[in-house]
Amino acid sequence: MKRKLPDEAAADFSHMDDSTFAMLRRKLARWADDNYEGLSKAQPQIPVGFHNRTRRNWWLLLAIAELAGADWADKARKAATSIEGVRDVGDIEVELLSDIKAAFDASGLDEISTAALIEKLVEDEERPWATWAKGGKPITANHLWRLLRKYSIVSEDVYPNGIRAKGYKRPRFEEAWERYVMPKKHLLPNRPFDSRTLGKCR
Repeated sequence: MKRKLPDEAAADFSHMDDSTFAMLRRKLARWADDNYEGLSKAQPQIPVGFHNRTRRNWWLLLAIAELAGADWADKARKAATSIEGVRDVGDIEVELLSDIKAAFDASGLDEISTAALIEKLVEDEERPWATWAKGGKPITANHLWRLLRKYSIVSEDVYPNGIRAKGYKRPRFEEAWERYVMPKKHLLPNRPFDSRTLGKCR
């Protein structure tokens, strides 16, 4: 799946409803009513490495699991960690796209060698790329390939200084940048979980 562009329209989701789903909704609504006070005050234990959107997405689910009991909370955290992985993959990929855009902008070129790109990415020790690999080593060409392949971006022959090398071309990133590297003015504020929204959903 891809994040839609501003001028793209998404078809409405159609689903079949029946008595089984209706009964499930009633049970869930009753459980939410009975446990509203506990959920509104919940501060669930969030797995290490969960940040931003990932943290918010799991917040309520982990709060529900903790109310269900310690065993369920432990199972839920293990499941969440397994699904998301040690790193917040979605966020880290967007960070990489953003940093690659900055590298292209700084170079003023439409193509850049893999070696030059990696050199630029690891310049800032505050960014994750300088210690991305096992043992705290810098990110490699293979790591770049793994992170970018879902966007159909691969290395190819480039001639940034008239010398043939493996690298990346700026036009290959344009669609991904448009979809995921949004200007800050278009981003929603990163607000903390507001338990009052539970009441609006019931």
